[in-house]
Amino acid sequence: MTKIKYHLSKRQFRRRVSQRVSAVINALRQPKGKNIVLSQVGLPTSDHGHISELTLNFNTSDEWSTTEITLNTTSTKAIKVSVQKNTGTTEDIKEQLRIWSLNNKVSQIATSELLKILKSHECFRTLPADSRSLRKTQRVFQSRIVKPGNYVHLGFTNGLTAEISKLENIPKVISVLVNVDGIPISNSSKSEFWPVLCMLDSPSFVKKPFCVGIYHGVGKPENQNEFLTDFVAEVKQLQTSGFDYQGQKIGFEIKGFICDSPARAFITCTKYHAGYSSCGKCTQVGERYQNRTVFSSKLASKRTGDSFSNQVDEDHHRGTTILSELKLDLVQKVPFEFMHLICLGVTRKLLNLWVFGKPKYHKFSGHVISNLSRDLVKQRFLTPSEFNRKPRSLIELARWKATEYRQFLLYIGPVILQNYIPAKYFYHFTSLHLAVFILSNDELLNRHRKYANSLLEFFVQQFTSLYGKENLSYNIHGLLHVEDDVKNFGNLNRYSAFPFENHLGQIKNLVKGGNRPLSQVCRRICERERYRGTPSTQRNKNVNQSRNFAPLLPGLISPQYQKITFGSSFLQSDSKNCYCLLKTGELIKIVNFATRENDQSLCVVGRLCRDLLPLYTVPCDSREFGIYKFKRLGRQFVWSLSAVYIMEFAVVEFIKTKQVAVIPVQWISKDLTKGWWPPYMSSTKITTSVARKQPVDSKNWRQHEIRIFKQFYTYSEANSHLGQAEDTSNLESEYESSNDKRNNRKRKTKGRLASKGDSDSSSDEQSTPKNCQPKTSSLNVSNSPPLLPPTIPQYLSLNIGSGNALPSQLCLTNNYEDEIGQPSPNTDNSAAGNFTVVTSFEDYVINSLERIHEKLDLHTELIMNLTKISQVRKDLRPNLALKAQFNFPLENMEALDQLEGRLVSDECQAQLVEFLSVIGGSDYKDNVSRILHHVFADTLAIQIAWEGIRKVNPKRAFKELRFKNILFDAVRMNPICTKATDKEMKERGASWFQHASDRMRVAEMKRLKGQAGDATPESTETTN
Repeated sequence: MTKIKYHLSKRQFRRRVSQRVSAVINALRQPKGKNIVLSQVGLPTSDHGHISELTLNFNTSDEWSTTEITLNTTSTKAIKVSVQKNTGTTEDIKEQLRIWSLNNKVSQIATSELLKILKSHECFRTLPADSRSLRKTQRVFQSRIVKPGNYVHLGFTNGLTAEISKLENIPKVISVLVNVDGIPISNSSKSEFWPVLCMLDSPSFVKKPFCVGIYHGVGKPENQNEFLTDFVAEVKQLQTSGFDYQGQKIGFEIKGFICDSPARAFITCTKYHAGYSSCGKCTQVGERYQNRTVFSSKLASKRTGDSFSNQVDEDHHRGTTILSELKLDLVQKVPFEFMHLICLGVTRKLLNLWVFGKPKYHKFSGHVISNLSRDLVKQRFLTPSEFNRKPRSLIELARWKATEYRQFLLYIGPVILQNYIPAKYFYHFTSLHLAVFILSNDELLNRHRKYANSLLEFFVQQFTSLYGKENLSYNIHGLLHVEDDVKNFGNLNRYSAFPFENHLGQIKNLVKGGNRPLSQVCRRICERERYRGTPSTQRNKNVNQSRNFAPLLPGLISPQYQKITFGSSFLQSDSKNCYCLLKTGELIKIVNFATRENDQSLCVVGRLCRDLLPLYTVPCDSREFGIYKFKRLGRQFVWSLSAVYIMEFAVVEFIKTKQVAVIPVQWISKDLTKGWWPPYMSSTKITTSVARKQPVDSKNWRQHEIRIFKQFYTYSEANSHLGQAEDTSNLESEYESSNDKRNNRKRKTKGRLASKGDSDSSSDEQSTPKNCQPKTSSLNVSNSPPLLPPTIPQYLSLNIGSGNALPSQLCLTNNYEDEIGQPSPNTDNSAAGNFTVVTSFEDYVINSLERIHEKLDLHTELIMNLTKISQVRKDLRPNLALKAQFNFPLENMEALDQLEGRLVSDECQAQLVEFLSVIGGSDYKDNVSRILHHVFADTLAIQIAWEGIRKVNPKRAFKELRFKNILFDAVRMNPICTKATDKEMKERGASWFQHASDRMRVAEMKRLKGQAGDATPESTETTN
């Protein structure tokens, strides 16, 4: 049955009222007329985000609307609409076909058949007839035997050339990360690949590994030195001669080898992770405990490159590795990487202990696992779009991927675990969470690296007492060495194996059959490596949804939007991506994107999150790192885009030298009066560090007094305003300057620091203002306490509400609406400009009227139903004679048999239906329960089941009784239950009989409790 309207919950009632209010407000404030001219969709001025191009998606209907807009920070000042015609030559079409076949992974057979079809047309007779000619497939590869398989060396040339071409500024020395790992071809054979992958160590663009060599065989290579011979030979040549890129010699170095523990031991020829002396960072010796190799929670003496090359610790080595010929520090260059150590190692171990571990430590019950799984599945609908994988149930824990463990550790785990594990276990988990959170972010890493290390030390020290000595494994011990690797490589994401693992999956998918898989993979790799620089086809992901019911405040008009894109990032008003941080440090929930009526600029309608609370307080207040939860939402307000979206670059003036430069916002102090500047002599290096937003090195950089002219979204936009900054003290746009032209004044031309057009000829001059001392700070974190994780030092705390954005904001929403809330005192409403905020009286009147209308509708329907019931039942009166005749409730089977015998008569059936119909109920469920409770005593009900089918202690089948039809007819005589189906009444009746024993047990407990109360003396005498 459908739900009766006047049984609406409070939430459903509020939603209906909200829809009606929004519809009324939009109808009242919509501009008259349906014709919308292009000039009405004005471009936002520089005061509202410095946006210069607007791309809209139009419908073919009479009225146009859009739900997604893209704001590009270019210098164009008008909307561009163009239609591209196909004027390409045969070579262009050939190139497009090649790119299409590679990007869409079209098979050779399908591509060849397509070419044959195209060649039948006169325009395409010059196209090749075979896919190998189209893709320029390399036919011959030199392979050599590496037992028990074969190895093909592809070289560095194609991969490095393609990756260097993506760099804006070519460095003098390129650093690469190397990965060696195995991947099985299929589950039905032992055949596997062992590729050697490389990737540039550069944070300026999306990293994409390339293949240098690949091995295929039944099992991994028997000898690691034979496997790496060609790789080492080419690396030695590159180290000596450099890499030739377009006639320019570029230095070459290996930054590190990124491998999991088995592959790390394989290429370095050291003990595997189950060995006693397997730690590659220190001389800690494990011990055998309960058939496991366990390690100490403390560090031993650290290994060095010299001790490794000289094999001082003979128990650690299995032989001599060919990598020692590269003259590298194989202790420092081979780190414990994030994916395998922390995600697949420690985090997975914690979850396995909680779900499958021993009860003597801490193991989740089946009920807790069910509730946690339910909470995880709920997070699927709240997970932001940046996460590729959505949370899954703990039932599928064995199939979780590394990204899911990372998501659980950094984001979901602290949210849902608080109510399910004891406090000491939760504090232990949050110590690991916060340490990894800090080490994954450059800004936090520079400030709190020592503190993060103390948290990891606490986690390892307390692991034995919480989970037992037998679980202190190689991975747990490896956490003690993470800080050293972070100092050498940067944040955890800089040297993780995630990009390499993704590429391994792509290599596996290149195999189309079991015939000569090594040849297949080499050909496909060469086809793709030759054209790595070719951009892939971008697919539009526009959302075509109407925004008719989105709320509008006074001063706002349509068109309204659902999503705004800023380059690679975006803001959206859906439930997943609607929370963002203002420049003031306040958190808001985005409700809508609308158009400002007076100047046609875009603005954000949102609600402030009130009563921000920490998600956890141990080991420190989570708000210090931008992790909040809140209780309620305030009223709706309006902000410009510049107040919501954090700009990344600023044009500033160094006060002492009167020079102008572009610097990242993160180089500016919180009080906006000082800025950091790198000590590089080369202007090219300075430009690169600015464009890539290099993290501040407080030990080597200098801090200077500055004055901020203006902030911008991109480096190119900020750099384009340098010339204007040299001539005037104001960088406002034409729209802003028209409001007050008296503030603009001409000034003398000043010097420019590290502009993009500067040459390196001035590198001998000092690039920073003189007489400025660098500001340095030292970190001194005390030893970890034995029971609670260390708290963050006070001098390292972050200021909440500062202008700088805290990375990776995490918020909890309870969605408690504040109907009469007011804006907080520190809210910056100046960004709203000339918006007319809804007055309290106006908002109160609209909401009150719509609530009254909705309640009137509900009351009208209720009265109509009551009238209908009263008309049907006005003549119904309980028949006392029938009540005495049937003698309910029935207490035994004999009484039930007598009733069944009497129900043979149609007259008796009609009388019983009439008698039972008077009982009634609020709905069919209540009516069925009332009738059964009136007719059957619980002592008889426990002997009856609806189906009656039971292997042990069979019960009487209710469905075979004549009384079943009496029950159905009596319920349907209730006007509210006329549409109740047999299936619905059967389910309710079966449930009533099933819970008869529970009702008897509750009644017995009440009886015993009453007897105990009667036996208690009313008063007692006391004697002194």
